[in-house]
Amino acid sequence: MARPRKSAAQAKRDGTYNATRQKNHSPKLRPHRPICPDWLTGTAKRIFEETVGYLDKAQILSLADANLVAHYAQLEARFQSAPDELSAALHGQLRLLRAEVGMTPQGRLKIDGTEGEQDKDPAEEFFH
Repeated sequence: MARPRKSAAQAKRDGTYNATRQKNHSPKLRPHRPICPDWLTGTAKRIFEETVGYLDKAQILSLADANLVAHYAQLEARFQSAPDELSAALHGQLRLLRAEVGMTPQGRLKIDGTEGEQDKDPAEEFFH
C-alpha cells in the first residue's frame, strides 16, 4: 500500500519540501472564523465553537467551512447524547467528518496551516 502524501507543512519540517511537487494549486479562501449557523443549538453549538476554536489558530478555516463543521458538530452531539442509537452508516459518516475537520491524528497531518513565528527557520531565507 502506498504511503499517503505528506502535507507541505510536514515536508518543510522534514526538509524535503519541493515547491513544484507539493504546492497546493487549489484556490485559496481568505482565512476567517466560520460563523455558527442559527439551526445549531445546545451541545451541537458548543461542539461547533470548540472545534472552530481548535482550528482557528491554524488559520485554515474560512466562512465557507461553516456548514462542514456544523454537520460534524450536529452528528457528534447526536453521538454523545445516545451512542448506542447511532446506526453503522452514521458512525461511518462521523468518522469521515472527524478526519475532514482535523479531529483525528491523520486528519491533522493533512492540515496545512500558516506557520507561526516560532515555526520559521531563520536560515530558510538563504536556501531558496
